[in-house]
Amino acid sequence: MHIQGTITLYWLTNTGATFTRLYYKAQHAEGMLPSGYVDTPPEERVRRCCNLTRFTSFEQGGHFVALERPEDLVREIRAFFRPLRS
Repeated sequence: MHIQGTITLYWLTNTGATFTRLYYKAQHAEGMLPSGYVDTPPEERVRRCCNLTRFTSFEQGGHFVALERPEDLVREIRAFFRPLRS
């Protein structure tokens, strides 16, 4: 699915609020859980509000990394959780 298709999907199904809830909750959370981000928002901004333990910036791709670079995203998610396993 193309990026435009993804945005249209949120628009047509009226699920934009559900999608953005994650961003809202992250900024209003009491305790800071370990966080990992891939390329967005800017690293400095994330460091101010989160317990940033991993930040990755890809040379190619945009905001929809799951659609544009799925293999790289899976690799990053695994690398983030690896040290958190007990």
